[in-house]
Amino acid sequence: MQHQPEACASDLGDDQSRYLYVQMMATHVGAMLMAVCVRGMSDAETAALTEAMINSGGRLRYPSDWSGLVVGKHSTGGVGDKVSIVLVPALAACGLKA
Repeated sequence: MQHQPEACASDLGDDQSRYLYVQMMATHVGAMLMAVCVRGMSDAETAALTEAMINSGGRLRYPSDWSGLVVGKHSTGGVGDKVSIVLVPALAACGLKA
């Protein structure tokens, strides 16, 4: 099998990023994941993919006076998530922004 040249962040423009991360069909995502599983990704390819994903959407901007106060509590969205309902009000009571 011939090794393909590595991708770099500059190879992925806005249009490509938007296509890759917003409009790809599930079958395309599956094929890409299989290719990555079989071939792997170099550090440079992983960095390029990560940067493209970061740049594919909007970013939250918090006021500067919130510095050090913003925390995140991620959930898989399952029905059994019993932590958020207690944790978020507790963090807010401590002055944190969730």
